[in-house]
Amino acid sequence: MADIFDEIKKMQEEMEILFREMSHFEHSYALEENQIYHPPMNVYYNKKDVVVILELAGVDRDSLSVDISEKLLVVKGERKDPSRESSGNYYTLEIYFGKFERWIHLPFAVEKDGIQIEFDNGLIKITLQRKKKREKIIPIE
Repeated sequence: MADIFDEIKKMQEEMEILFREMSHFEHSYALEENQIYHPPMNVYYNKKDVVVILELAGVDRDSLSVDISEKLLVVKGERKDPSRESSGNYYTLEIYFGKFERWIHLPFAVEKDGIQIEFDNGLIKITLQRKKKREKIIPIE
């Protein structure tokens, strides 16, 4: 009978790992050494633009990279841990440090030119223009 309880416990642990990986609000678990975290974000749009805001407090501007394709925005960077150099034991560990990346699937195609990026008070705001529809004129022969 103990075998079935071991299997249930194992399944519960696997489900907890899955939910932690899916959640952006996993504040009670430390990240593994090479694990990438996903900073929280907001995305909103209107008829002209789509705006992406990511929470990146403590991230050095020089560590950021922003890549754009027609309907995909990728933001990568790294937040350094200033406490790694001190010796001691953690009492509470809720702030993620290390590498991060977010792949944002945009609601519509955007122009690759004319991107505005603002980095202020721990937030990065990326404004992208909706791709203009180009009318194709077909000559009649």
